Amino acid sequence: LIEKKMSNIALIKKSYNQPNYITAKEAIKGDNNKIYYCPNNKCNAELYICSRNGTKYPYFSANHKYKKHIKFCPYSS
Repeated sequence: LIEKKMSNIALIKKSYNQPNYITAKEAIKGDNNKIYYCPNNKCNAELYICSRNGTKYPYFSANHKYKKHIKFCPYSS
């Protein structure tokens, strides 16, 4: 069974050959419209930073209709 949770890490650019991770806490300081990518190399989800001014801690979400996580992706919510 895979535990599903909101992701607090993402890839800055879609490259799995070299580490280029960013945390949601770091990303919250940048551009709200910047696209990040799922850390799962089998998933093509595009992630956006969420809860910039919310009551929750910042997190990444694949909230665009055609760029969602694949089924059973461990980084999906």
